Amino acid sequence: MQRKEQWVALPGSAVAFVHSDWQRPLATAGLSNTTDFFDAIGEPLSKPGLGKRYRARLVASRESDDHILYLKRYQSERFGSRAKRWFEDASFNTPAHRDVQVASALAQHGISVPETVAWGYERSLGRRARSFVVSRAVPGDAIDRTLHQSPFLAKDLEAFQRKRRLVRELALLARKFHELGWCHRDFYLCHVFVHWVEATPRLSLIDLQRVFRPRWRVWRWRIKDLAQLNYSGQMFSRSMRLRFAKWYFGQDCLSASQKAVLRKVQRKTESIARRDQARRS
Repeated sequence: MQRKEQWVALPGSAVAFVHSDWQRPLATAGLSNTTDFFDAIGEPLSKPGLGKRYRARLVASRESDDHILYLKRYQSERFGSRAKRWFEDASFNTPAHRDVQVASALAQHGISVPETVAWGYERSLGRRARSFVVSRAVPGDAIDRTLHQSPFLAKDLEAFQRKRRLVRELALLARKFHELGWCHRDFYLCHVFVHWVEATPRLSLIDLQRVFRPRWRVWRWRIKDLAQLNYSGQMFSRSMRLRFAKWYFGQDCLSASQKAVLRKVQRKTESIARRDQARRS
């Protein structure tokens, strides 16, 4: 999280803060107190599995440029949901506060994530209820959409090398993310954005609300993450996905235990595919 002196408390009954660099742009956009953030509509963004979350796209002008921001708003949770989060990784904060904490921790270790602009939560009879977080859009586009664009659809050496560089960076990101003790639980390519700086891919991780540090059965969650990447990366060839595994493990010759992990990843991938097919039918 940014230094404390960079956060300015917002007026209102909720506990809420705005980053000092964004206080004026947000106020100009009509977001100057906590009530504004809980009432803001913006451009609604819907997708399956949102549950009680509300997502919207906002636009704020800063330094003469328009910037895309994303508002996520969470309704009050049942006690069971908070107790489950505590059981999983000893966190009892609101979903929005967890999102901010995770983003800060990952950014401190050099993993690109959405920059937090504002966040807060309400109290209801002494307990934490509704919460919100506003984040700045990361550059680039989701990898799953990028793979359907012309630079990747060509059958030439340049397209192959471009894919290879992307897969390598994705493997290094997954390895670093897991080595830091984190698991995503929604690690599909739609949640990894790529921004090309000349011929170099720069990756950013988004949708952090389910990210956690498992206290036990760590490899169970890592295998799930890897299976989600594998399932959403079917456009990559089998040999390219094998290269991903070697970069992920940091070895050109995989050990017997690492091959066993890959077999578990494949079984989990097939399970994800069956569930996805059942939903579609």
